Amino acid sequence: MDFSTIWQTFVSACMQLAWKLLAALLVLIVGNLIIKLVLHIFKKSKGVGKIDPTVRGFALSFIKIGLYAVLVTVIVAILGVETASIIAVFASCGAAIALALQGSLANFAGGIMLLIFKPFNVGEYIDAPDFGGTVSEIGIFYTTLITPDNKHITVPNSTILNSVITNYSKEKTRRLEIEWFIDCRADLAEVERIILAEVAKHDNVIDEPAPAVVVKGVSETASTVALRLWCAGSDFWSLKFALTKEIKTEFDKNGIHIPHRQMDVSIKKD
Repeated sequence: MDFSTIWQTFVSACMQLAWKLLAALLVLIVGNLIIKLVLHIFKKSKGVGKIDPTVRGFALSFIKIGLYAVLVTVIVAILGVETASIIAVFASCGAAIALALQGSLANFAGGIMLLIFKPFNVGEYIDAPDFGGTVSEIGIFYTTLITPDNKHITVPNSTILNSVITNYSKEKTRRLEIEWFIDCRADLAEVERIILAEVAKHDNVIDEPAPAVVVKGVSETASTVALRLWCAGSDFWSLKFALTKEIKTEFDKNGIHIPHRQMDVSIKKD
């Protein structure tokens, strides 16, 4: 075989490879645009808008990964690799991938369990020993929370599934309790009257069960008095802050004091 034949073969192979690379690049660009368009249509469609927001985010992530997997398979096929070979490689590497990604697979399984049992939904405030915030998104592998000071926390789904979760938004109403340490010489009937009078000024307090003032404990210097009432979950913090301030102001006006901690020290002289 002479040099000219070898050169023609080399040029022909390079041209074929160049066309394949060009076609693969074109498919990559067009496919990426199509995937973004499909995801945009999926987000904006009326039917999807009726789906539970919790399921919507998970489904969107799943569809996105599936579409990109198809795109990669098509590009590899254009480059000359047979699809059957790709499937065979994936099958042979399945065990190794499963072992390497067992943490990710646990997160994926955790996401499925969260969607099935729904301990919380998007928009609800949850708390756990190591994290807490309003649920922004439940993804395939991670759940995103937003803290009250607007920080984003990304938590693996398996971690959430294995944690003790407190959901503050699941029920429409919550019981609010505020405690005060009152001077033991104060008239408890007067204390109760002042507290309930301030509570009566707020329309967002639920009438039934009725607000109550209870004495939780008595010591040598103070009585522990608590206000218990029910309100809508959305009013909990605003009502707590308002009543704490207003009732303390009324205590001061009526001469009801909150005792300070004190320590008696005796000095012995030899």
